[in-house]
Amino acid sequence: MNRMIEANEKLNKNINVIKNEETLYLRKREKAEVAEVAEVAEVAEVAEVAEEEKTKAKEKEKEKEKGNERENLKKLIIRYGSSASEAMLDFPCNIFQTPGCIGAIAYRTESKCAVVIGDPLCPKDEISKLSEAFHSYCLKSGLNIIYITVSENFAKWAKNYCKISMEVCEEFIFDPEIDICKVNSRVRRKINTATKHGLTIHEYIPNPIDKELEKSFLQIAKKWQESIKGPNVYLGHLNFFVNYTGRRWFYVKDGEKVTSMLMLTRMEISNGWLLKYMVTSPDAIQSTSEFLVTSLFKILKSENCRFLTKGPMPIDLLGEIRGFSSFMVWFIAFIYKIINWFYKLKKRKLYWFRYQPKLSPIYLLFYRPHIGINEIRALRKSFRTGDPQ
Repeated sequence: MNRMIEANEKLNKNINVIKNEETLYLRKREKAEVAEVAEVAEVAEVAEVAEEEKTKAKEKEKEKEKGNERENLKKLIIRYGSSASEAMLDFPCNIFQTPGCIGAIAYRTESKCAVVIGDPLCPKDEISKLSEAFHSYCLKSGLNIIYITVSENFAKWAKNYCKISMEVCEEFIFDPEIDICKVNSRVRRKINTATKHGLTIHEYIPNPIDKELEKSFLQIAKKWQESIKGPNVYLGHLNFFVNYTGRRWFYVKDGEKVTSMLMLTRMEISNGWLLKYMVTSPDAIQSTSEFLVTSLFKILKSENCRFLTKGPMPIDLLGEIRGFSSFMVWFIAFIYKIINWFYKLKKRKLYWFRYQPKLSPIYLLFYRPHIGINEIRALRKSFRTGDPQ
């Protein structure tokens, strides 16, 4: 009996030992699994962080590439741009280039259309190669091409490619060599009034940058915007200081107060300047803008500059229209008359005739032989209406 009890106790003891060892093993295994899970999680976290850093690096690289593309576009616009090309900097745009060409075509994609403002940004001997490559790219991409405000020379070249063309604007080109006061008695009287009043002309050279003066320019622009009455149409924004390269600023002071300013952008292909912006405070004396423009003429004349353009302005009546039936030509001309009347386009350009401009035709081109809803939408998005921001 005692032996049976001892045997039973020994058996229970062995069972307890086995249970303890099993429990210890399970605990070790559990710890190992926890450690393994932690290790996997740590590796995954490290991999995730590395992937995030890699993604950020790629984004920075893309931003850098875009920045480089933007800077290159600015240089191309200064070197080869037409008076309308500058508007491409006011909105995000794509840049098309092809091997063997140093130039580029900047365009915006709107409603399945590639919208190009101004001529291709390239030397004259590259126009054919660059434009044909761009046309092939757009056809493969399912995009119709719309050229807005291109020169007469480019419109002639594109005649065999673009099925529709319309003469819709005229570029106002001035010769600073002309003494406006000698040929326009009205301007002469205004300049005499401004001189007696004590207005003075100055050039802003941003070296160093004068934030207070720039702020005063923007305040004048805001007042000028608010004073505009009725609907208007525009291509760009009042971005005076987004870019300092190839730009000049002139302003008028009435005593210590800045009352008017203008901004020029360089056009090397014409060896001259584009008068991109001119704004005058509504409370400035009436002869202020004439004083600013004639003073600019004198400064450019002293620098032997013979080219200053105000850029494209809408014509009173549509000129040459190609690619439509006789009825459609009449209908388009009729619609344009309504637009001209509604936006008072003629009145907005009368001011500039006093400076003896030379007028050069500007064209609107469509690659395909029809104008549909997408083309109209693309034009509406390109020609913004309301107040320029």
